[in-house]
Amino acid sequence: MELRTLGKTGVKVSPLGFGIMRLPMKNGGRATNDTTIEDVDMEQSIAMVREAIDNGVNYLDTAYNYLNGKSEEITARILEDGYRDKVHLATKSPSWLWREAGDFDRILAEQLERLKTDRIEFYLLHSINGGTWKRAKRLGILDDIQHAKADGRIKYMGFSFHDDYELFEEILDAAPWDFVQIQLNYLDTDYQAGLKGLREAAKRGLGVIVMEPLRGGYLVNAPTSAQEVFDAAPIKRSNVEWGLDWLWNLPEVSVVLSGMSNLEQTRQNVALANKAHAGMLGDEDLAVIARAKQAFDECAAIPCTGCNYCVEYCPNHIVIPNNFTAYNLNFIYNDLQMARDNYANEVGNFGRRAEDCISCGLCEEHCPQHIKISEWMPKVHELLG
Repeated sequence: MELRTLGKTGVKVSPLGFGIMRLPMKNGGRATNDTTIEDVDMEQSIAMVREAIDNGVNYLDTAYNYLNGKSEEITARILEDGYRDKVHLATKSPSWLWREAGDFDRILAEQLERLKTDRIEFYLLHSINGGTWKRAKRLGILDDIQHAKADGRIKYMGFSFHDDYELFEEILDAAPWDFVQIQLNYLDTDYQAGLKGLREAAKRGLGVIVMEPLRGGYLVNAPTSAQEVFDAAPIKRSNVEWGLDWLWNLPEVSVVLSGMSNLEQTRQNVALANKAHAGMLGDEDLAVIARAKQAFDECAAIPCTGCNYCVEYCPNHIVIPNNFTAYNLNFIYNDLQMARDNYANEVGNFGRRAEDCISCGLCEEHCPQHIKISEWMPKVHELLG
């Protein structure tokens, strides 16, 4: 696997990073705000991540809140038996939990204990937007993270970003960052930081970690019009391969994160990463992706990535992304009956449906895509219920 230099840090990282956020559950479902470690298929999870590490993946990404707050403990178990020293570990400070001075250090101490480690190589301020940025400045979080770097609790400091480009540039100017994490894929070139943010960060010598490379799976199950574009391409690639290769083609991209959820998916992504290098796509390949993007744009509905942040704050325990997936099926495949069947069966089997939404808005405060969830949920049930 061809390693990449992560900006001015000089650290050599794998082009594929393993996101410890969508691990397999014993019941076959997704993590919810009731998930415990016992619900996670630990045997398969350990096998997946360690096989990825054994085959060259050396960047692991977790966070305080992933898997209902269990991800960091699970990561520590995965990295037993000598695997901790084989990887660069990344985790994040939960910006929504900063309430008073001292919260940053208290949370970081808890994370070090959860991860059973004395240092974190890559530490991020998590989910920074206009509101959390104001909170960070008010509470002195920028001083806190620089002190943590100075005393060795963390090695490199960064932030994950979910807002517009103007704020992104303001934050870049505010501290001596080592790296950033942004949402990017061939649909989101002008969304949030976008390609402009990628290039600006790289120009400043920062490593760039990419999240949502497949838009939460949306790029995998392409609408018919986009699939026809890919099927007609002279060089055959899977939809996953088109998405990942587009990112790996960009020299400014350091690591592409994937929240892999089974062993087969892990093996497929590792195999693709073994072929990854900057400049790997030709003009004809890029033209195919441009045509597919146009087809996707014409089918757009709810831009949910399935990150599940909203689920953790829903008082009615609604798995909101599953409802949005059902709704989007109608627009992707122009098949209302398929969407209604999914809503009745798949959504009903794994959680409460859109009709149970009480429009409290708690979920919206934590949605990185800024989706007006309380406005969409009645529309979902009106169409599918």
